[in-house]
Order: sequence, then structure tokens, then C-alpha cells
Amino acid sequence: MSKTRLTSRLANKQKQEITKQTLVFILLSIVIGLVFIFVILPHGVRLFFEIFDKQTDISQSEMIPPQPPTIASPPSHTNLNNISLVGYAESNSKIKLEVNNQVQKTLEVDESANFEISVNLAKGENIIRVYSVDEFDNESRPLELTIVFDQTQPEIIVEQPEDGAEFRLKEEEVVQVRGETKPRSKVYINDRLSYAGNDGQFSARVQLTRGENLIKIKVIDQAGNETEKEIKVKYQF
Repeated sequence: MSKTRLTSRLANKQKQEITKQTLVFILLSIVIGLVFIFVILPHGVRLFFEIFDKQTDISQSEMIPPQPPTIASPPSHTNLNNISLVGYAESNSKIKLEVNNQVQKTLEVDESANFEISVNLAKGENIIRVYSVDEFDNESRPLELTIVFDQTQPEIIVEQPEDGAEFRLKEEEVVQVRGETKPRSKVYINDRLSYAGNDGQFSARVQLTRGENLIKIKVIDQAGNETEKEIKVKYQF
């Protein structure tokens, strides 16, 4: 009888140990599952999307073209066959220069993003395109300029008054000087500035004094070419 009781007690004790181990295992499994769900899994998902986003950003940056360069105050006309264009573009990129559909040169842009590039011009109208090119050889939209290279001196035609004309009436003390020259030129008449219109016509009033009057006309066209002309008139009132 005593042996049977001892055997039963041992069996119960083993059963209790197995039950405890089972509960501990179940509890540990639950804890591990919760840690996985609430800690490891979100972190892994976040890490996955961070890597994916970085790869996406890199692939997109390889395809996105740079912004077009900017030129500071480019001239529309010049009497120089070689000019410098100053501007800025993306740092560590390249500048490509086309003149009249021909690639003239390329230039490295440093970290400051500023650049200066010289341009050789042909006589007459020059169509200039400037591009930015990034490290992936993506090319920006062109910045397009039109620059006229002109070394022709402006002609001055004085239509009124005639050279050597004489004025004798009180109301002729102020005369209207009229003429024609290159369109949109600066016209100085006795150092007073006016402008020729789109048709080249200019006009200004001049106050005469008694005796001989010298009327000086100076024209500076848009390219900077300059011409001067003088006429003399008399006022005898």
C-alpha cells in the first residue's frame, strides 16, 4: 500500500512539473509573439520602406533633369564678336553652350554654382542655347537667348531743319529737329536724350539764340555703335 501511494505521489508531482513547464512555455510564446508583433515587425516594415524609398529616390534622381541655368542681364545687341555670359546653375554640373545650333563649348560648374562662359558670335542674329547637364547626363531645358552682333555705324538723316537754314520770326525761336536713324537708338540733341522709335524716327525741340546756332546730334545704337552729326542754323529776329 505504501508503495502505491509513493508511486501516485511521484506521478502527481511529475504531472504538476509538466503542467508548470507547459504554462511557462505558453507564456513565453505569448511574450515572444507580442514582442514580434509590436516591436520587431513594425521596425522591420519601417526599415524595408526606408530602404525602398531610398532606392526610389536614387532612381528618380537619376532620371530628373536639372533646372535650366540662369544668365544675369544678357545683352540683346553688341558690337563685340566675343562676349562673356555670367550666371549660375546647379553646383558640380556642366554647362553646354550652343550657338546657331552648333555646340561651341562645355564648362564645369563648381560648388559655388556660379559660372562665366565666353561666346563667339557671328555677324547678325545669333540664337544661343545654354543647358545644364548633371552627373547622370540628364540635360535641362534650354535657356534661349537672341544676341545681335552689329558693328555698323548708325546713319543720321536730318530732315528738319536744313543745314544753313535761317529763321527770322519770333515764333521760330524754338525749332523742331526731326530725323531718322537706326530704330530704338539713343539720340542726343545738344546733349538732351531722346529715343528713335521702332521706325527710326526721332524728334526734339531746340531753343535758338540770336546769331549762329550749332545743333549737335549724336546717335548710339543698341549695339553701342556711335555716330555724330552737326548742322548750323541762324536766328535773326
